Amino acid sequence: MVMPFELSNAPNTFMRLMTHVLQPFMRKLLIVYFDDILVYTTFRTDHVDHLKQLLCALREVKLFSNLRKCVFLQTQSSF
Repeated sequence: MVMPFELSNAPNTFMRLMTHVLQPFMRKLLIVYFDDILVYTTFRTDHVDHLKQLLCALREVKLFSNLRKCVFLQTQSSF
């Protein structure tokens, strides 16, 4: 899934793409707001597993995360 650069409603279209791609995980493992993804779990081992699932789902549709903007294993977050 590729978005053309000349798209006038790019943020809305990207949000719809993210919602579609991550639908199986929504409200169970994560919350998505545009290009922000919050993965929430109780246990660290579950968290690592959920991150693997998320990254695999993104890779399948050729979406990639920017590791410089990622924060992992936080106990609290403002979202």
